[in-house]
Order: sequence, then structure tokens, then C-alpha cells
Amino acid sequence: MGTRRGVEWLNLRLSLPGDWEVVRHAVSTRKGALTLADRRRQRMQVMWTACGARPDVGAMLTAYRVQQATRVRDLGGDLLAGWRGVCRVTETDDGERSWLWRAASYDAGSRRLVEAVWTGEGEAAFAAGAGVLEALEVLGPAEAARRVRAFGLDVRHPAGWRLDGAAVRPMDVELRWADDAQRVVRVWRRAGASAWGGDDAGRALRELAGVPRGTALVHDDETAAAGWDVPGPRGRRLVGRHRVASASAWTEAERDAACCVTVEGLTRLGVTLDGWAVNGRGVAG
Repeated sequence: MGTRRGVEWLNLRLSLPGDWEVVRHAVSTRKGALTLADRRRQRMQVMWTACGARPDVGAMLTAYRVQQATRVRDLGGDLLAGWRGVCRVTETDDGERSWLWRAASYDAGSRRLVEAVWTGEGEAAFAAGAGVLEALEVLGPAEAARRVRAFGLDVRHPAGWRLDGAAVRPMDVELRWADDAQRVVRVWRRAGASAWGGDDAGRALRELAGVPRGTALVHDDETAAAGWDVPGPRGRRLVGRHRVASASAWTEAERDAACCVTVEGLTRLGVTLDGWAVNGRGVAG
């Protein structure tokens, strides 16, 4: 089967071919998609939609067949066990063919419709996409997710935190979570650490966490976190609740990368966030 790449996102667990990766993503628990590509082109989209009631998957695909029939040479039936699907084969005037497969499955436990669309040429392309769907697991409702595994990060967190932002650039990843207490956790990972000085944890902390220039850091020896005051409106500290931001950083020499975690909205420094782990390391605030 070859090397596989594990991805976990909003309680969807995928096993991808080793040369596939996520190139676009969504953080909405209601409706979104992951776009998967290899080094040459886009290969697949996996989509989710929260449903109030069980959808008629068969009727959806029948409507798709009817819509496509006038310009499609061949449409197939069910594709995979547990998945209803169709295959569309389009032929150009010069005889070149292109294949598109569309499949859908409803997960009653999470009340989500999961759909996938992938393209390619012949049986090998079908098998690659089918392998992803056969291994796909719906672990629960999207809003109950407790883990994100993608973009070189593996983040585990307890209940009460929601993923509400993700910025992914070629060498730089930032994920953001928030809770009802107005605390915010940000996780960064930047590649090429040796080229920009990120192999020094202190510099990585200031670079990735965005510590304001000239800001003095206060270190907590027990948790190895560094903190700084967050000014309130017009430069004043927030009244009634002293908000502190903290950060910790480390390097991953074997991957030439640096990681950093910041926690905002704390009332004091030196708080360990129970249940949090980033690439196997605990998170301290």
C-alpha cells in the first residue's frame, strides 16, 4: 500500500497516500471541506454538512445524474460499501477521456453528510480515492472534536475549546482555539528553523508569538513558560481582570522546524493547561 499520511480534522480521520496533503481547509462545523492534492494537482475534496434530518442520499445522486446526463458519456451506480456514488466519464471530440467520481455517506451518530469528489485517469485514480473513503472514520460531531492532526502539527485538547482559525502558508502554520472564558490558544509551526534563527528557542518564541518589541518577558521556572502583560484600551491594563499572555517555544531539529504555543486571557502566569498537548508536549500558560 505504501506510505500513508494521517489527518484528523473536526472529528474526521483520514488516511491519505503519502504524497497527498491538505492544501485548503475550513474550520466551520456546519459546512466545509478539505481539499487534497499531490505535487502535480488537486486530487480530491472531502466535504461535510451538518444535517437536521437524514438526507435522501440516493435522491441527491439521482438529481446529479439527471443534471449531468446531457454531457456525460457514462454514469455508474454505487461505488463503495457504505457509500452511494456515481462515476462520470467525459469524452472530448478528439477522444480523450476524463473521470470524476462523486460519493456520499450519512453518519447518523454525528448527523453529518460526508461527500467526496475526486478525479483522475482509470482504475488507479479510482483506487486511490476509494482507499481514502474506505479508511475514513467519522469520530463524532464536528463540535466535539478533541484533536487536530495536519500540517506537521498534532494537537490534542480537552472539551470546551473550539477551533476557530487556521492560517496555512507554505512554511508557516498557525492554528487558533478559543473557549467561553475568552482564553485563546494559538499554535505555530514554522519550517526552515536553521535559516531564520528558529533553532534558538528564545528567538523562536519572539518571532512566532509576535511579542511586541521592547516587551519584557517574565519567566515561570516551573512550567518553562514566558509571559507578558497585555495592555487594555488606550494602553491601560484591563480593569478587574489582569490579562496575561504567555508563550513557550521549542525546536524540532530532526524536522528543522520550530513550534510555539501562546495562551492569552490568563489571570496569572504559571498555569498548566490540563489535557493540552502539541506534538507530544504539554502546554503551559
